[in-house]
Amino acid sequence: MHSIRALLCTLVLALSVHASTAAPLSARLELLPHPERLHPSGDASLPLPQPLLVRVTLTNESPDPIHVLPWGTPLEAPPMAPFLHVSHIASGDAAPYSGPVAKRVHPAPPSLFVVVGGGASLSAVVDVAEMYALREGEHLLSLRCAVTARVGGELHVVPLSSAPLRALVAPAMAR
Repeated sequence: MHSIRALLCTLVLALSVHASTAAPLSARLELLPHPERLHPSGDASLPLPQPLLVRVTLTNESPDPIHVLPWGTPLEAPPMAPFLHVSHIASGDAAPYSGPVAKRVHPAPPSLFVVVGGGASLSAVVDVAEMYALREGEHLLSLRCAVTARVGGELHVVPLSSAPLRALVAPAMAR
């Protein structure tokens, strides 16, 4: 019964939302520096897992405002879905997503959409180490998600991707 309900919700969403690239959105990832975190006892031999902070920026490339639903994107706080592809360079293995996942009822209320003005950008900082099971070594990160955008009164599903970003995961960051 649960899978039939999920299938019906998916069909309703598919019929009400156009798959399109009508919303001119671009995305960029930027690695941010982070301070070393030590165990609360102050014992340097007990380092806490270190964050891997990445700023994700979505830019509206058009002169007109776009209404974006943050669900399943880095704009959702806290992130509730895997929106990055993270892979270990040496092995080629994908890092498994270990963050929370939310199930939603569609369609989303209009009040949940965020306005991105014409030519404007929205950014969010995420800790990749909190959302993915990372191994020690170099990783490639890239944004891979779809955003629901309201453009001119119509809903569009816009695939988003970014150029890959290299990030080194130190032993204290791996888990």
